[in-house]
Amino acid sequence: MVYLCSMSKYIFYCFLWVSLTVPVSLLGQRNYYDYAAEDMQTIYFDDFDDETSTKFWTGKNREHKGKIKYGQYLFKSVAMGLKPSYTAPRFDLDPSRDFTIEMMLSCNGNDYGLVWGQDKSLERFYTFNLIKRGFVIKNEKEVIIRGKIKKLVVEWNKITLRKVADTYYFFVNEQLVYELPYEVISDIRIGIGTPGWKVFVDYFGVHYLGEKRRLRD
Repeated sequence: MVYLCSMSKYIFYCFLWVSLTVPVSLLGQRNYYDYAAEDMQTIYFDDFDDETSTKFWTGKNREHKGKIKYGQYLFKSVAMGLKPSYTAPRFDLDPSRDFTIEMMLSCNGNDYGLVWGQDKSLERFYTFNLIKRGFVIKNEKEVIIRGKIKKLVVEWNKITLRKVADTYYFFVNEQLVYELPYEVISDIRIGIGTPGWKVFVDYFGVHYLGEKRRLRD
């Protein structure tokens, strides 16, 4: 009996030590609702209520078309075939801080989503796209994962990328679908990508993350 009590105390103090020594940013980040709006510092947000955008390109050329109408941003690839296409403006983002990127979007196809990377031509990049009944994450070299999603809906879907400490967390419709080690990307560009489809974006936001709700409360 004394042995069991001693073991119980040992386990309790080990748990307490871990709780106190693990960095705050690593506790509970897998839950979408750990961060509320007041926990974030806005770097950029656009709900496209105006017909102009300070970041996203509008116009038409041989390969792309971009316009804002009815409170949505439309990006379309007009090139022949399913050639990868993107619009990715530059953001002044401190790579040492925790941040989140989120957008609500819809598409007339099944391969569309978020692109982010470095350099003018996005020579180092990632894509986080929705596909039929699932998602795919790629970098400039390979497909990292193809996965299924339980809560993927037909029309509008929410994509969220969070960088917390040294890990990327990928959410679709507030459901965690994947984790990936964070790779530092400076001089970052962030935007929308699709190979040959028409993408509608209801809002697009980039924010720094502060202290989590449950730790703050």
